[in-house]
This record gives sequence, C-alpha cells and structure tokens, in this order.
Amino acid sequence: AIEALRFTDKTLPPSVTVSIGAATFEPASPETAHVFLARADGALYEAKSQGRNRVAVALPPPISSAGWS
Repeated sequence: AIEALRFTDKTLPPSVTVSIGAATFEPASPETAHVFLARADGALYEAKSQGRNRVAVALPPPISSAGWS
C-alpha cells in the first residue's frame, strides 16, 4: 500500500495516504458535466469518510431516471 512507502527527504511527510473518488461518464447520457463532477466529488468525500487509503465509486444514474431512450 502507498502508506507503507517511506520517504528519505526530510522535507516530506513520513508517509502518504490516498483517498480516491471515481465516476464514469457516458457521452450519450443527458447528464451534464456539472452533475458528473458533483458525483465524482461526492465519491471522493465518501472515500474520505471511510478512512485512509479508500476508493469510492459513484454509480451512474439508472437509465430510466436519466431520461435515456
């Protein structure tokens, strides 16, 4: 894990942790870029709330509620 890495440069923190929020975007979707980025941002905060070294994925809206035909 990334947290196990140790840096020899004394100006850097002794370890690093990572929280990642991910979302997928379907180009044919009516979803706007703003909504897509808000979903990714929400996933990032979800990962952070779960603790260190976590990944959270924002699922795309269901096709029926997204207005896809």
